[in-house]
Amino acid sequence: MTVTNATGDMYTEHEFVTADAQTTGFVNPGSRTYSQFAGGANPPVRNYGVGTGVTSLMTNLVRDIHNTITTNHFSAYSAVTPYGSHNAQRVSYGSNINIMGTTATILQVDEDNILINTLGTGSGNADRVNAGATGDNPSPVYTAWSSTGTVAAYEAVVRGGTLRHDQVDYSSGYVPAGPDYSSGRTGAQYFQVELIRSNVSDFNITVVGTYGGCFVCMPDNSTWTSALSGKNGWADMSEAYRGAGVPTSAEAGCASGSLMTGSSGTFHCTLGTESSSNDTNNRILVRFRLDAGDSITNIQFSAT
Repeated sequence: MTVTNATGDMYTEHEFVTADAQTTGFVNPGSRTYSQFAGGANPPVRNYGVGTGVTSLMTNLVRDIHNTITTNHFSAYSAVTPYGSHNAQRVSYGSNINIMGTTATILQVDEDNILINTLGTGSGNADRVNAGATGDNPSPVYTAWSSTGTVAAYEAVVRGGTLRHDQVDYSSGYVPAGPDYSSGRTGAQYFQVELIRSNVSDFNITVVGTYGGCFVCMPDNSTWTSALSGKNGWADMSEAYRGAGVPTSAEAGCASGSLMTGSSGTFHCTLGTESSSNDTNNRILVRFRLDAGDSITNIQFSAT
């Protein structure tokens, strides 16, 4: 920061530059006194900074959040002297800044920490696994998700705490620079999570946002996968449960009550007469499809 005409024959107080507040993405760097500017002292000398501006290094520390900062990146500053003031001056910064904080959150979509609230027996929250392939009901996989590198064209992207159908070119206009997702990603994209809980025969899915579909699988439960063999073990939350037994390839619905047709809400999933305890690993997979324009800001699982 450079300030010109910091003093003449008078000054008001030693702290003459103030920051208004922290921003969404960055901590308030605080006020500045004359002694924090180059060659400055408290009290300041006569005509300090007159003719040639004096400088101070302003350090803006990233806040521990999950967000993309697009405007008003840094704090605004005001300099006040007896001779005048220059108020609410803010650095103009053209790039968007992606911030992924180090603290897990359940208030946004955090791939490693999707809330499971008092459901079944077990501990820990749900986390993302690889979607495996495109399509609503591919052969189910649950290999560990890696957040490094370019994601597959059929995988949806979490940026700034929001899960989205992503076709953005991150190679320009974003800090840090990332991959170019602007081509080859027009089709459906998927987000798949695993819940490890025993003693679950039904549960609630809470979602905030828009999506193209939601599908549920117990990949290591032979009764379940046999009944749904024509769907590779995937039941469909956009269709109603058949009312008896387990969902089948012909009647694949697992929704009890409201259907998941792409809107926000809390939806009841039933596994019928089966339980996650009958899955070798007590695993339940939940798979979301996102079509162009879809995005989700929160996902949670809970007991009914």
